Amino acid sequence: MTEESQNNKIFNRPWGIFEVIAAAKNYKVKKLTLYPKGKLSLQSHNFRSEHWVVVHGTAEVTIGSE
Repeated sequence: MTEESQNNKIFNRPWGIFEVIAAAKNYKVKKLTLYPKGKLSLQSHNFRSEHWVVVHGTAEVTIGSE
């Protein structure tokens, strides 16, 4: 991996893009931009918590089976 690609903090995904805003040993802050009708996969994290803020548009969230 080149130094330039290691410094690239914007990543393309099928559902949209995300940018790493800040990162340290105990946290990571990302800005996600989803394409219209974009979907993220459901994931479970045992050793971290996640906090989401929708700043534009509407989000549908699944927690467990609800």
